Amino acid sequence: MTDLRAPSVKSGEGNALPESTSIRTSSSHHAPTAIFRDELQVFSRSRVDESGRIQVTPTLARRLGRFDVMCLVWNRTIGTRIFTQPVNVLFLTGSSGVAILLWVVGGLIVFAMAVSWLEFALTVPIFSISRNGETRDFSTPRSGGDKNYLEYIYQRPRLLMTCVFGITFLLFGSPAGNAIEFGVAMQSAIHPSCSEQQPCFNRAAALGWAVGVLTLCGIINITTRRLTIVLNKWFAVIKLLMVVVTTLLGIIFGTVYTPGGCSNITWTNHNSGSGGKLGDIVLAMFYTMYAYTGYDEPFDVLSEVRYPQKTFARSVVTAMSVVQLLFPLVNVAYLCVVPYTGNATLPSNMALAFYAIVAQRHNAGVQSEAAARAVAAVVGVFIFGSIMAQTFTGTRVAQEIAKEGVLPWSLLFAGSGPSVGSRFGHRGRGTVGVDESVEMVPLWATGLYWALAVVMVLLVGIPIKPPTSYRILTFLRIFSTVVVMWFLTAAGLAYLKVDSWCRGPRGRQWSAKAAWKPWLDPVWTVVAFASLAFLVVAVFVPPTQIWPDDDLPYYFSPVVGWGALALGVLWWLGLQAEQWYRGVELTYRRTPLVEFDEWENGGSPIMVGELVEVIRKVKLRGPRTVNTTSVIVSD
Repeated sequence: MTDLRAPSVKSGEGNALPESTSIRTSSSHHAPTAIFRDELQVFSRSRVDESGRIQVTPTLARRLGRFDVMCLVWNRTIGTRIFTQPVNVLFLTGSSGVAILLWVVGGLIVFAMAVSWLEFALTVPIFSISRNGETRDFSTPRSGGDKNYLEYIYQRPRLLMTCVFGITFLLFGSPAGNAIEFGVAMQSAIHPSCSEQQPCFNRAAALGWAVGVLTLCGIINITTRRLTIVLNKWFAVIKLLMVVVTTLLGIIFGTVYTPGGCSNITWTNHNSGSGGKLGDIVLAMFYTMYAYTGYDEPFDVLSEVRYPQKTFARSVVTAMSVVQLLFPLVNVAYLCVVPYTGNATLPSNMALAFYAIVAQRHNAGVQSEAAARAVAAVVGVFIFGSIMAQTFTGTRVAQEIAKEGVLPWSLLFAGSGPSVGSRFGHRGRGTVGVDESVEMVPLWATGLYWALAVVMVLLVGIPIKPPTSYRILTFLRIFSTVVVMWFLTAAGLAYLKVDSWCRGPRGRQWSAKAAWKPWLDPVWTVVAFASLAFLVVAVFVPPTQIWPDDDLPYYFSPVVGWGALALGVLWWLGLQAEQWYRGVELTYRRTPLVEFDEWENGGSPIMVGELVEVIRKVKLRGPRTVNTTSVIVSD
């Protein structure tokens, strides 16, 4: 950690700003103010004692570049979902043609939401900064993803949306479902002849694998940030090549060797009219959208992206465009090799069935068991990469939630510390300047994120069979943290646009504040809002297709998903009751440390640190109050 007394950076030194850049602290200016590194020392000394510490974001050289951002999307998106969800979509629709269409439509909805997120990500939060005597409001991207956008939209009642998002994310935003699927894949690699539906399947071993992979990813996350980023890039490239090869191989192999080939993909319902109804289509749409949701990962760590105003939008759009092209095509490739003839012959995993057929055709002596073992191992490694990426970003979202002061021991979970690896490379307790800071990681937030994920694995995985528990955790995640939160975000963005058009300067003036606007604006917002509004309601239409091993009612998952939001409201009410009972008022203040990139070209502010203060105003007799301030300076 960096001692508060350490940095003494002169104006113009390193990345510091010229003396003509300053902060306007006038209360008449509506936006909160930011500070620069020189001001940070004075500002923080007045609020902390000698034991205070400064934690900063990664230095410019350590930040995520364009390719790193694209790899975060690919590594997170290409995991268990593109291998497991095709079966769920086919089971519900009963038609290969309809299934492919839903993969296209689901991708377009997620793409529209990604574009809407970009408009928020590059605009909020907004801080007041004075340059050359002129005070302006600047957009300064921050980590946290959807949390920041929801808090900006729904500002009253104070802390309500923070609690709703925070509780929902901490419960269902973990990789618990992926961890269970990893356990299933590892057991399939060890015992390929025993599927998860059979009595011989070792459920305890699968859950052990699940807890083990969560633990390993947590250890990697606190040990070395640099290795995590390097592994993320390797996983992303390998996964992307794997999907491309599978797509080309499937289309060519199916055309040459499979009877009927790709012409087997039709609009025909192969289940005698069963399936393909509204309830089935809506549920299948959820599963296709879930496969694309990895786009949100880089938004969660936006403070760690290099020059986000210049590079982030293009990186996300490029990565998402590649995925949008490949996912429908790889499903076509699956069906060219493994024709869908009805649910009675539907394999449990399309990728396993695909490569088993290809391997047997290439070498008649190859045992299908050996091919299944190899493919299961590869799928398991891919899932591991996705869990690692999700742990990297999710722990930082948990840290952002804690910075709002709504969790027990908030300052503990909000802080960062030197990574385990950096402790060996950085000797001594000498002072470290901002530009030479050691590698910082969210230590306690990682522990919180890991513990909640393990609880969900055991809570759902012990009483329920692995296929059903995976589907439950998958649906809970996509419904609560994806569809409902996305709907609230899309509705908020639509409101801000309408307010800007109708009320002009009398409203919230989003049109004037938006730092980035997409092509065809506001088409993407309308598509996202209309689609998600329909899905939020239509999810309660009963499906006609129910998995044989699914003993829970169809409405269980959406009810529990809405229940998580209700729990967030109850948490907020409890927070208000606790303040009233103790006679205190909880407030928080987050003051960013910013610097400008490429000052000579005008530049844009980037956040390199943040002072977080959780303040409890103790109400004494009469109108007086006493402020008790707890402070950390955090990345």
